[in-house]
Amino acid sequence: MSRRTLILSALILSVIALPAAAEASLEEILATHVESKGGMDALKNIKTLRIEGRMQMGPGMEAPITMEMKRPDSVRMEFVFQGMTGIQAYDGETGWKVMPFAGSSEPEKMTKTELDQIVDQSDMDGPLVDYASKGHKVEYLGTEDLDGTEAHKVKLTKENGDETIYYLDTEYCLELKTETTADMQGMEVEVSVSYGDYKEVSGVMFAHSISQEAAGVPGGGGMAITFDKIEANIDMAADRFAMPEKEAAPAEEGE
Repeated sequence: MSRRTLILSALILSVIALPAAAEASLEEILATHVESKGGMDALKNIKTLRIEGRMQMGPGMEAPITMEMKRPDSVRMEFVFQGMTGIQAYDGETGWKVMPFAGSSEPEKMTKTELDQIVDQSDMDGPLVDYASKGHKVEYLGTEDLDGTEAHKVKLTKENGDETIYYLDTEYCLELKTETTADMQGMEVEVSVSYGDYKEVSGVMFAHSISQEAAGVPGGGGMAITFDKIEANIDMAADRFAMPEKEAAPAEEGE
């Protein structure tokens, strides 16, 4: 066999092998991601979560926030601001909200954009865990410097086509940051979310500090959430997440 033939054969083999090598590297990263969270058994052993914290939306603007989650895909969030309580919830089928800040104290169904967002939030394990069974696809984009920290860059494409870029630290492969495009009041904006202060709860690592920025939004669209308390496997009634019926209007006199 000639030297030229050997070189061509080596090049062909290297090209064929590249996707398999990249895929193995990605699977190793995602396996480390699961193990660093606590392992698949510990993740699945958590059936419910109750999270209490504080949401900061600007100087002097802080709102207590409570989030409750129940498998397989129920979630309810409550936040208190200016003496009024807002609710966003999803019971696995219907997404609904109560927004007294907008002048309504009655429950109403979410918009499609709001529903898409809360469906994402109902995933207790995170979209990178069991991604294929959820209809997602992932792609490894190499490493990138993230504020002085080397991070794996992974693109997740959801079943509906929405994309999110994940930055995972190279040692534990936990989320440091995500980047995605979101619809905010009819505008497509780039939203970045940073995660930190990981602590163990019932054998699973949870970020206790989350901050968000939205490019092009007045004031930067900034928001920070600090979780003060996370409890696992506490009792929760199923109807806690169901949309309540609207109260009947009082009958007028003479009816």
